[in-house]
Amino acid sequence: MKYLVIDGSNLVRKIYGFSPVEARKERYRGDTANSSAFVSVLKRFIKRCPKFTKFNSRLNSAVEVHFDGKPRDIFEAGVGKLTCICSGYSSSDDMIIRRISALPSRDRRQVLLLTFDRELAANARKLSAHVINPDSLIEMVERHGLSLHSFA
Repeated sequence: MKYLVIDGSNLVRKIYGFSPVEARKERYRGDTANSSAFVSVLKRFIKRCPKFTKFNSRLNSAVEVHFDGKPRDIFEAGVGKLTCICSGYSSSDDMIIRRISALPSRDRRQVLLLTFDRELAANARKLSAHVINPDSLIEMVERHGLSLHSFA
């Protein structure tokens, strides 16, 4: 795969717990503390496991983590192939679909999207992207001695 796209807002809500009402309130402000914790762990994971052991035969390019809301300072410094993208006043789901749609059709088949969001997954599959449940990434991070849950 050329592109690994992570639905960061979706994972943060799943990992750290976020009710639908809180999610609506935080959509445009962004859940800064938990999002920052998630990115911090992901950065350390990339340093420890730069080839994403499980994905290395399928992943050879960019890693994008998409978040709802305004940009946050912690996201300014990426690590290697990791880029954090904030959606501003639109949803990160819409931004992910726009980014996949903008790729040439042959490249869309090279996108691996990690999300728990069924609607986003269905829309990405319609564009020929591959979608997997993020539990495999969460397990991989924790196998490398990092805990996503300790920041909750």
